[in-house]
Amino acid sequence: MHPLIVLPARFGSTRIPGKLLSKINRDPLIAHVARRVLSFGLDAEVVVATDDDRIEEAASGTGVRIVRTRSDHKSGTERVAEVVQSREFAGFDRVLNIQADQPLLPETAAVGALNQLDRGFPLGTTAAPLLPAHELDRNRVKVTVDAGGRATLFSRHIPPETQQIGSEMGVFLHLGVYSYTRESLLEWVSLPPTEPEFQDGLEQLRPLHHGMPIGVSILNEPTDSGIDTPQDLANAQHSLVTTRTNA
Repeated sequence: MHPLIVLPARFGSTRIPGKLLSKINRDPLIAHVARRVLSFGLDAEVVVATDDDRIEEAASGTGVRIVRTRSDHKSGTERVAEVVQSREFAGFDRVLNIQADQPLLPETAAVGALNQLDRGFPLGTTAAPLLPAHELDRNRVKVTVDAGGRATLFSRHIPPETQQIGSEMGVFLHLGVYSYTRESLLEWVSLPPTEPEFQDGLEQLRPLHHGMPIGVSILNEPTDSGIDTPQDLANAQHSLVTTRTNA
């Protein structure tokens, strides 16, 4: 069966208030991301899940479906789980969560995460080569991957043990894409929260802490991880203008 793709979209943002409504080339960020995901051409149902009237209005007309969700979710995965548990979407067993602040996300990132489910992982995600300029940037989340393609740690810094000579682990830039089987998604949100996820603000540390394996697809080329700062927003504006000019 074709997958369900959900873009969890909340209005609140610590660094950029109302981030998903920020204008890029006159259109709100959420509209750019929705259209980009639709352009992938995947045989999938694409949904924007939000609890905010302003985001619903901004995403309307892009071609994606809008689903209203509760306002008390602590993470994007919890919001995705609410969508999946509704009667309307109960038939989907493969689910992809794409963070709604990634207007430059490549199609290979979505496909790669889904492929981890085919490899037998209950959860999947995607990473890209880590640029030297981003090694000390806490806004860029790092993922440590072992020789079998399994995530061993998510962090905002580079773990010292991965820098040892002969280490079989590599450190990559983590992208905001998660794939789940229906069963593993519901298991994730049923797990008790962990202190590390709150300390670093990384929801993916919860399933990792509880022993759920996460397969990682690694892209060949560096790419952007999303918009977390005003500078990221300016860079996205420049990149999208350049892309349209060269198209």
